[in-house]
Amino acid sequence: MNRLVIIGSGIFGKQVMEIALLQNKYEIVGFYDDFEKENTVYGLPLLGTISNVSDDYLDGNFDYIFYGIGYNNLNFKFNLSLKLNIPKATIIHPSALIEKSATIGDGVLLYANAYIGPNVILKDNVTVNINSYLPHDNVVDECTFISGTISVGGKTNIGKCCFIGLASTIIDNITIADNVILGAGTLVVKTIDKEGTYIGSPSKKIP
Repeated sequence: MNRLVIIGSGIFGKQVMEIALLQNKYEIVGFYDDFEKENTVYGLPLLGTISNVSDDYLDGNFDYIFYGIGYNNLNFKFNLSLKLNIPKATIIHPSALIEKSATIGDGVLLYANAYIGPNVILKDNVTVNINSYLPHDNVVDECTFISGTISVGGKTNIGKCCFIGLASTIIDNITIADNVILGAGTLVVKTIDKEGTYIGSPSKKIP
């Protein structure tokens, strides 16, 4: 079985671990975390800090990595993934539904009951949370985090390092720029071409 390590031992890292255990594809070796002080986390060893990861991989201590870094640090996650250049695990809950024509990148995490429809493209390190729906011909760029119960129309394009807040709705044929944050329950009815934080129904940019 492929040996997996997780960067980040917070609640997101714990969820990654639990879904990976259900997937039963990887042997989880342990965690790396710059802030955790305990020697074990969730019954697994703390292997060191991020500075130790490259050397440990070169020493053959693990095969795959997953970036269990939450939505508050998406650009850090993006840059770290580029820097480390280590094979990334794709972790999929058994109840997620992926149509055959969809394309799933490396380092993707799909929670329970996520639906990834025909011709959808999820690029590397994308997260799609529980009960979220991407129906067809959607493109989600790297390191974007889609929260739970999101509804997205067809032929939408979401940029990199975006955070799509809980229960938001994006209608069809919309493009969202990189580094956009949508607050919970936001309704997007027209293209968002500037980074920033948007809330409301319909969405409005806030300072």
